[in-house]
Amino acid sequence: QSTPLPTPPPSGKVIAGPAAPPAAIICEGDRLSYREGGTLIVAEGNVRIGYKDILLAADRAWVYVERKEAYAEGNVTLTQRDNVITSDKVRYDFITSEGTLAPGAGYYEPWFGRSDILESEGSEKVIFHGGSASTCDAEEPHYRLEAKKLTIYPDDKLVAQNVTFYIGKVPVFWLPWYRRSLKDDCRGSFFYPGYRSKWGFFFLSGYHWCLPGLATTLHLDYRYRRGWAYGLDGRFYPGVDGEGEWQTYYLQDKGFETDAGETITQERYLMEFKYRQPLFYQVNSYMALSYASDSTIRQDFFRREYDADSQPKSYLYLNRRWQDIILSLEVHPRLNEFERAVERLPETKLQFQELQIGESDFYYQGENSLTYLTRKNAGESSASYEAGRFDTYHQLSYSRKFFGWLNVLPSTSLRYDNYTRGPGRTGSSAGATAARGVDQEDDPGDVTPLPSPPPTPEPPEERDIWRRTFSTGLELSTDIYGLFPAQSESWDIDRLRHVITPSVQYIFTDNPTVYYTDLYQFDSIDSIQRQNYFLLKLRNQLQTKRGEKKTRYREVPVGGEYEEITGNEDYGPETDTKSSWTLADLIVSTPLYTRPDRDNESRLIGDFTGKLKIRPYSWVGLNLDLAYNSYDNRFLDDTLDLRFQSEDDWWMAVSHNYRSGRNRNQVSAEIYLRINPVWAFQVYGRYDTVEGRSEEESFTIFRDFHCWSSSLKFERRDAEDDYSFFLSFWIKEFSQTPLRLSN
Repeated sequence: QSTPLPTPPPSGKVIAGPAAPPAAIICEGDRLSYREGGTLIVAEGNVRIGYKDILLAADRAWVYVERKEAYAEGNVTLTQRDNVITSDKVRYDFITSEGTLAPGAGYYEPWFGRSDILESEGSEKVIFHGGSASTCDAEEPHYRLEAKKLTIYPDDKLVAQNVTFYIGKVPVFWLPWYRRSLKDDCRGSFFYPGYRSKWGFFFLSGYHWCLPGLATTLHLDYRYRRGWAYGLDGRFYPGVDGEGEWQTYYLQDKGFETDAGETITQERYLMEFKYRQPLFYQVNSYMALSYASDSTIRQDFFRREYDADSQPKSYLYLNRRWQDIILSLEVHPRLNEFERAVERLPETKLQFQELQIGESDFYYQGENSLTYLTRKNAGESSASYEAGRFDTYHQLSYSRKFFGWLNVLPSTSLRYDNYTRGPGRTGSSAGATAARGVDQEDDPGDVTPLPSPPPTPEPPEERDIWRRTFSTGLELSTDIYGLFPAQSESWDIDRLRHVITPSVQYIFTDNPTVYYTDLYQFDSIDSIQRQNYFLLKLRNQLQTKRGEKKTRYREVPVGGEYEEITGNEDYGPETDTKSSWTLADLIVSTPLYTRPDRDNESRLIGDFTGKLKIRPYSWVGLNLDLAYNSYDNRFLDDTLDLRFQSEDDWWMAVSHNYRSGRNRNQVSAEIYLRINPVWAFQVYGRYDTVEGRSEEESFTIFRDFHCWSSSLKFERRDAEDDYSFFLSFWIKEFSQTPLRLSN
């Protein structure tokens, strides 16, 4: 009869023996007898032997007190920290933590092991001779590996020799040697089959290999219509705080479609690298590189990364941070010619983050940068235009509360910019009139085309351009609140507080001395224009108190236990540690223009914007952002997210995304429901109301097989005329294994 698997200890709890002085061995049992002058203890019935963090339990035991050794038999359980070993018989040395168990079974998170002979060589090493191991805790494991010799190094790795892998009772494959990390950053191999209309039948597979400070994944993928693909990903940890990762992928794509619609075989590849490392003198460094063969490889094979970031940046960034000062250097090149980008080669920047001037209520904030910028369009190797730019910005502000309720924040700022070059000034508007091809002074019915004028030469670039921009502003705000003694256990309400925060902010930016059309445009600094308006804002918050009240304790002198204190004059009352919970938060704002004829197309009021957050419980929430044009009586943008979630059994999400400027109006919904402990399903759909069609839908069904799980998913993207289905499996102990890879 096999030794039953041990029960893992409760997470986060250390199991130790009975309380004892340091380096003492304590033995308890129903019956104890002392022999050989008290140096041998014979214990029977519910025996418990404790030494430091080691606990040995058995039916019978012989304990040699001076040598701190024990021989035990009958329902033996040996526990040290989170590791558990069970056996029929054991001989154990408590000083060296070495022992022999026959037969034995052990739990070393997350592995269960069995062996005819099990040797424990201290807390760092356990050897199973002729044993088996599995992360499945079933009496008959669904999967296991059997080895001639299997060694577990707790919290580090598992090493086996002459290994056969079994699924049920069927041997699957054999390896002469096998190593498996027990750390969280290394999670085995995966195999991921399926079908996609653009790929045909496919499988994605890989193997994780880990060494100290290095974790790698080797990919081997096959797609019937696209061919074989290979990749090597990894993560490494140089030094104490350094961390980096890379991703590579290569294939000879048999189904590559050219711009002309022709299908050819094309070499395609992707290389990405990220790295961060603290350097000397508290300087931090960050690096990212992204290089690809073409603009669609991420969309074709790495769709989730593409949806999150269709054009990842390449950069080198160094910074040194003091308390309120940041000095940085950034290099931002364009590595892929098919991308449209602004290069910064390089940019140095010195930032001051709201420094208080002495003990006064005045604050200074500033930013100074020196940058060489290059604008490159997609498909062009040379620059469309380039310029060096020196930018210096200085703001002085004052913050104070008057009358105990009125917050006053005036500010003024000055910005100077110098550009090494800029676009040449265009000719007069009369030339533009003549270029239309119709003489405006002739009879309107005479549409005889004029002779084509000679090409207008490109005006020469301007050099050494200086621009000055002055801004000022004033913000007034206050908080008005009321407290209400509302109580409700069902709504989890412990008093209510309503906070109203009205504010008005005046914003003025004078016309820059150089108009933005006379500058090369690289970022928001170059496009600064005149502003002159009041921003009216109103915020409403409804809050309550939630959490647990903390009860104070005192230690009882005898026994080391604790006695609850509910409140008395010696120890004080219980402490209220409940925190503020915002049930609803609404912010509405609109600009009011002082010169609408000049600044806002003769419209006094600008667009209304609103932000609403509602969270009555932790499992339900609503977020709404919108913009509304009152003159045209139409919404410009809105984003709505509504989510319900009840732990892991079910959740539902509904979203609406509307952008008038992009002609986008999408509605999406997603539902996950666990029907019972075995079955669950998930449904997702996104519908475009402008096109009047479904953009994407998917259906996934999940099956729990106790020690492992699987899912079957069907997905369709109507906009791309693409559909797919795929099957995935994962071991529950390694549920974060990327069986659903980005590719």
